[in-house]
Amino acid sequence: MRVSSLVLAALLAIVPASASAQLGGLVKKAVGDRARQQLPAPARGGNGQVAITDDVLDRFTAGLRVGAAEREKPSGSGPYARHQAALGAWRQRVTECQAPQRRAIERLNAAAAANDQKAWDAAQQEQVRQPTRDCYGVRPAEPDGYWDDKQRAEQALEQKMAAAADMSVAEFAMVKEPVEPIVRGRKPAADAPLAPEQRLIADRYDTLRPLFLAAFRADDGGELPQLPPVAPRPVTAEDRARMASAKASSDCLQNSPDLQRLQKQIEAAQKSGNTEQLMMLGMQYSQASAKCTGGPAMGDDEEAEQPKEADAATKANAACLARQPGYVQVSMQLDEAKEKGDQAAVARLTKQMDAMAAKCGAPSPAAPGAAPARRPVGRRGS
Repeated sequence: MRVSSLVLAALLAIVPASASAQLGGLVKKAVGDRARQQLPAPARGGNGQVAITDDVLDRFTAGLRVGAAEREKPSGSGPYARHQAALGAWRQRVTECQAPQRRAIERLNAAAAANDQKAWDAAQQEQVRQPTRDCYGVRPAEPDGYWDDKQRAEQALEQKMAAAADMSVAEFAMVKEPVEPIVRGRKPAADAPLAPEQRLIADRYDTLRPLFLAAFRADDGGELPQLPPVAPRPVTAEDRARMASAKASSDCLQNSPDLQRLQKQIEAAQKSGNTEQLMMLGMQYSQASAKCTGGPAMGDDEEAEQPKEADAATKANAACLARQPGYVQVSMQLDEAKEKGDQAAVARLTKQMDAMAAKCGAPSPAAPGAAPARRPVGRRGS
């Protein structure tokens, strides 16, 4: 080895300077090639694929760094490089347009973390008022010769990444194959059932993902920079109580045997055209529903309008009137006759109401000054 060094020094001393520089470059290249040849080749599995090890992933990561840097600042002056530079300027403009939205989203997420509904609502309104895609401008179009130049540039970049990883292009592609589905998806959980090689990749997820996406991004698509996710509106204790109450009411309405029985009876009354029975069943259904919801039953608003001094006898008379055959129809017809000003119909229907009231021992509901008798509430014309 010493003799070879002396011979090399003598040769460099007697050749011209330009030739010496060329010879020195050849020597350095030969040394570098020999050093790379001494690196262990990636081990192959039984299927001929490159085995994923820590050393292989270290070298693959080095190749990704070269690819990510090249994507960030592409070299050359061809159509592909010019288009990438234009896309980079466009993405920068989009990022600047998104800055107010990003700040609003940060406030939204901070309000959610603090469980502050008012601050979250204010930040949400601010986000809505921010610029939309109109601010982004138009994505640059591909120049002539772009696709052919892109193919050449992609091949050259693959060779650069493989060289930086001390692998062949084919070996680099073999390592990429199992890495890609993991780093393009969500980060696997620590206890996720993974094969040993997949676990090695998953453990490097935070390092590999950004480099991989940068090195293999689809530049011709001109993807927009993504906004961060927005945390949902905070839920207070009062909200939780309301949601729990609503769920309990919904479960009660769906599972109540009484309501299911009444529903079948109502459907039968609708088919038979029995209006009086339908009205009575409607009242019963409303009262049964009120037990689930805690709200007023059908007709409770009318009862609230009754004079406070109404006693139990008055309520009993009203209930008796509601059970009289034809009472509901006569009462509704009387209201319509009064609205139309049909005095003959009013007189006739009032007599019918008086006869029904007499059976219950109550004053005529149609008499002037008489307290209105409670009757089922329904849609007119039913």
